[in-house]
Amino acid sequence: MKHAARTAGALAALLAACALGGCGRDPAGGPGPTAATAASGPAPGLGGSASPDAAAAPGTASEDARTALEQLAQVADLEEPTPNRPAPPHPIAGLRGLRTRGEVRFASDPDDVHELDTLFVFPDRARAHMFAKARPTLSSWTEMRRGDELHKRDAVGSPARVLEGEEALGLLLRLERRRALSLYPDGFDWQDGPLLGSGERHVRVEGPAGLLQGGLWARLDASGRAVEIGSRTENSDGGSLLVTAWHALGDRQVPAELEFRWVDENDTVHTIWNETVVSFEADVRYRDEGIFVPGTPGGFRQSVRTDLQVELPADARSVESLAGSSPAAWRVQLAATVARTEAGGAHDLDPTLRVQLDAEGRPAGLLVLSIGAGPAPEGFEPASSRRALQRLLPDRPDNGWERLDEGALGALAEALEGLRAAASEARAGTPGTAYLRLPTPGSGGSAQLVLPLGP
Repeated sequence: MKHAARTAGALAALLAACALGGCGRDPAGGPGPTAATAASGPAPGLGGSASPDAAAAPGTASEDARTALEQLAQVADLEEPTPNRPAPPHPIAGLRGLRTRGEVRFASDPDDVHELDTLFVFPDRARAHMFAKARPTLSSWTEMRRGDELHKRDAVGSPARVLEGEEALGLLLRLERRRALSLYPDGFDWQDGPLLGSGERHVRVEGPAGLLQGGLWARLDASGRAVEIGSRTENSDGGSLLVTAWHALGDRQVPAELEFRWVDENDTVHTIWNETVVSFEADVRYRDEGIFVPGTPGGFRQSVRTDLQVELPADARSVESLAGSSPAAWRVQLAATVARTEAGGAHDLDPTLRVQLDAEGRPAGLLVLSIGAGPAPEGFEPASSRRALQRLLPDRPDNGWERLDEGALGALAEALEGLRAAASEARAGTPGTAYLRLPTPGSGGSAQLVLPLGP
């Protein structure tokens, strides 16, 4: 701000001098001084003759202009850099973006399960949200990137902080590390050789506004696939993600099981958490810039319309008649189904509430997913991976999506009609049976309307 004030003052002085006729050409007939030459005075052939007779007399409009330009030249050296604007969306490896959702178990307390939801829109927009499933309002954070804008919300309801310096670089490297592991080698200009002693290949990552630098390193397996990618700055080790199991998504291998590791000053490797990727959605599209920046201190900016084209992973599913008339009752029903099915020997049932909708957008059934790699549990039908349109629904007053009153049901029906129209407009495929995905209350997540697409 102080630089802006000084700039404004210098510009005012320059305009005043111009009004007196001191801009354009000097009294000797040469071109007026430029900001580049004003500080040292005119040179021969630039700004008039080198003869003292050609210099402007003290107090003239030309000297006033020269003085103003000198002020501008001095201020220009002090101006703070302006953050780069975000780049236009641009695909990487043919993908507009990707979204992953993982279950995280910290080594210090593996029974306390967290969920990590990460969204990327290439090349420089990202959002990561983690919360503890058992206490989402007490243990939660959200990190956001939009170009050089980097923010973090440390808890539900707390104001977002603008990250700067080493902290901003750390967030940037964490996001780029996860993106690189999912797409390697696409998206970065990898170079052979270690980074500060780590890995076999590396890439430099420029920090926000070019103020700091760090980098990523990669360790490869015999096939040339990156099995571990870490981050470092000149001051610290940022840890690494190690892939322990893979999942086939089309012709691409993507991480299915991860370890987040950190090396201390004694070169001892510590496993901080283990992560199971339960959802990997490729070629994500978006329409809402607000999900990558904070809005008011109480929440994220939300748009009326936020559509993503996603890839739903293969699973097995069953649909039950709804017991009760509210999401709270359906969560009790879902928990009973999960417990009963797992008692029969099946595992990896997704505890997220999904409510299948009828043609008018009204709740019609409880959708239960088995996301494990083994055989489908009894009563579940296997389903192959498929595309879908997904809309993040704006928050409703008084937690309206948890009550599903007539106002919420009307908004849901309108959103479903809009999503079908979007699918038709984009010729994305034949709309299937839609469902409503509701986050755990208090988690800070958004309700989502999902429309699976057929051929």
